[in-house]
Amino acid sequence: MKLLKFYLQHRILYGVFWWFILVAPCLAVIFLLPGRRGELLCGLILFIGMVLMMDLAIARLWRLNQILTEYCDPVAYLQQTDFLLSGMDVAGKIYNPQRGGIVIQILINRCTAFYDLERDEDALQIFRLLQNSVSKPLSPQYMSVIYHNLAYIYLRRGEFSMASYYFEQEKAAWSQVNWVGKNAALTKMLVPLLSEAAVLSRQGDFARAEPLYAQAENLLRTQKKPQRHAQVGLAFHIGEMYCRMGNFAQAAPRLQFAADNGGTTFYCTRAKELLAAMQQSNTNTDESIRDIP
Repeated sequence: MKLLKFYLQHRILYGVFWWFILVAPCLAVIFLLPGRRGELLCGLILFIGMVLMMDLAIARLWRLNQILTEYCDPVAYLQQTDFLLSGMDVAGKIYNPQRGGIVIQILINRCTAFYDLERDEDALQIFRLLQNSVSKPLSPQYMSVIYHNLAYIYLRRGEFSMASYYFEQEKAAWSQVNWVGKNAALTKMLVPLLSEAAVLSRQGDFARAEPLYAQAENLLRTQKKPQRHAQVGLAFHIGEMYCRMGNFAQAAPRLQFAADNGGTTFYCTRAKELLAAMQQSNTNTDESIRDIP
């Protein structure tokens, strides 16, 4: 983690360090083994060096992201990124999106972590920071995540017009993402289904929300190695909807999945609360469960 912190704060020095690590042995090889053998050995040294360089910094960032996407642990993610960003001029780092791309990615993931902990104001503060500090528009991929979090924050507050606005912005951003492959195509199909279903469900229009969520579930099942975070979030929202409908047979397995796999997110804690309430109720007419705030 200390190496990743050094990489984020001093990328030029990090590059110079690796330049000496790679170039010095290459010069020695060229001097001692001129010709084809020397060229091949230099190529091997450069390849191994670049792999190590990526593993020591970028691969650590990928593993850091997995704390959110696979382990659903926003508490640990915030703790580790607090350390990475401490003492850093964050606004200065993200002024240029190309140079500050990794820091921007960490901030966007922190926005998700704050949402997952129901710390909505902290999540909105990151959005304001990015708005005020970044000199150029962020990539559609980044913006889609930001809009997604904003939409669900306003949905949680019951501000449906704002939620719908940011859901539309999310769909527009996703339409500009140039990813290729099966998962990218499926995600672009999932986004409009989930956004419409989420608003309809919170408004109590279950008849229209239920088939949309069913389509979303089927699409997610066809994804190759879907993120656990996405699975947990979808299971919770569908389970919560069925709770509101009074259909506890459909709600229970989905909420149980969220409770078992939701880590430190609100999905886990809220799912456990709903499951406990369901266990205490012997009928499907318990208004205290159906009238979920």
